[in-house]
Amino acid sequence: MGRGNLGKGIIWEMILTRWYANDCTFGVLADVVPFLVTLELPWKDNKENISCIPEGTYKGKLVNSPKHGICYELQDVPDRTDVQIHIGNYPKDTLGCILVGTEFGGDKSISNSEKAFRLLMHRLSGVKEFNLTIRRNGV
Repeated sequence: MGRGNLGKGIIWEMILTRWYANDCTFGVLADVVPFLVTLELPWKDNKENISCIPEGTYKGKLVNSPKHGICYELQDVPDRTDVQIHIGNYPKDTLGCILVGTEFGGDKSISNSEKAFRLLMHRLSGVKEFNLTIRRNGV
């Protein structure tokens, strides 16, 4: 894991480790070390706009989203499009994307999402693509 796209054939690797709850999905995002927390919708069989995406490995690609501006979008998610990593603190702030924060809050939330998003973009400065492996806690 770690900084990628710095030399030929080197790709930045990140891991998102999840904990599933009835109303949401919490996670910790790491490369060499854990550095952000995440919030997603609950698992509802990958149904568009109401479910988090399946576990697996996806390529994150730097895009200019009409809705979220410059952000990373996960590629080749089965039966889904426009799955991005963006700002938001509550499940209502996403339609199946991954929200980032600096810490878990109460009542199904994360905090400091704007700060966390800036940290993520700074950490990935110069990285156009990365691999993100999403897995369940304990795997």
